[in-house]
Amino acid sequence: MIKLKVTLAFLFLLPFAGWSQETPEKPQTADTAKIYDNELSFYVVSEQMRKYGEIEVCVFSDKVNMCVGNLTTSFEIHIFDVNDQLLAKSVWLGMNLNIKFKKNYPKAKYLEIKAVKPFVINKTTGSKIYQDEPISGKFTLK
Repeated sequence: MIKLKVTLAFLFLLPFAGWSQETPEKPQTADTAKIYDNELSFYVVSEQMRKYGEIEVCVFSDKVNMCVGNLTTSFEIHIFDVNDQLLAKSVWLGMNLNIKFKKNYPKAKYLEIKAVKPFVINKTTGSKIYQDEPISGKFTLK
């Protein structure tokens, strides 16, 4: 009889046993684990747009004041003449940052480079580094 009472008491109190345990911390979700760096920009390493239609760009870190070779992103390039007329527009996946256009642009004055999405990708780890806005830049050609 005592075993029956103890067993019933145990079964009755069992559901409340979980309440006394400490609840674990909430795990980080994808949104809270995002890495942000708003000190990134595009930088033109070299360009010969007028003569050969070539340009080399990189993702530049203002923190360390240099190009970060393992960062990439997809981006658009808009080429303008002296009258601010659009000469060409192209989209690049960011796999190669040494870009060769099909033709040269002898009348080009400047170009604008703008990332398609507000993040860059670390090619080594595959992780994304987010920005508040897609990185962009305006560059006057030589």
